[in-house]
Amino acid sequence: MRRILAIAFCVNLICTIGCKKDVTNPDDNLVSSTDTTSPLELEFLDYWCFGVGSYWIYSDIASGVVDTVTLASLDIDPDYSYGPSEFEGTLYTMLLLHSSSEVFGESKGEIRVGGHRPDKGDWGMIMNWMEVGPPTGPLYSFGMYDNYMVFHYPFEEGDTVHSTTNISDVATLVTPSGTYENTVRIDVDVKSWYSLENANYVTYLFLTKGIGTTRMTTGSGYDLVLVDYSINPL
Repeated sequence: MRRILAIAFCVNLICTIGCKKDVTNPDDNLVSSTDTTSPLELEFLDYWCFGVGSYWIYSDIASGVVDTVTLASLDIDPDYSYGPSEFEGTLYTMLLLHSSSEVFGESKGEIRVGGHRPDKGDWGMIMNWMEVGPPTGPLYSFGMYDNYMVFHYPFEEGDTVHSTTNISDVATLVTPSGTYENTVRIDVDVKSWYSLENANYVTYLFLTKGIGTTRMTTGSGYDLVLVDYSINPL
């Protein structure tokens, strides 16, 4: 089912935060290919994995709260293996830092991990939230969030990715930063340790090829849409 997901923003928001990218051809942001990476793997990565220094700026539709997400580090392990039913081959681990404490509290470090799953014949990506350490301490510490597979490739509309996480729609998404065709909407069931108190968890995740996350909603009522971004190649 295709539909237009139109998002109405006030004039003030659009004027305040610029939209620097021309998204008439999102394929311009595709990650570069290599001799050892398969075309399917490159397509999978192009939904979520980019070069260090990339950033995305989101604004909540209702409140105008701004969250800038910066890709702080990317680790690529070319020879990873963890059992027959887990990732095997090249493993990609990406650390994203969120600027806003209002949206996710103090758990502002987001880890995304992805790779090939030979037993399922696909590539999968896990979201995991981390606690950001003080300026003089570690950048982040593990154990803040439940691990769940939230995306796999190749995919079809209606796929169950993990438990109650589903690819519910592939549609056109309209935001102040542009119009994104074939955006994947994922109904996510991922909760942090603090979710019972503050409901700081993701409920819907929208991924666009060549751009990454273009919209994200949370259990606490935030509806964050992309207003600006800058992509560095992988």
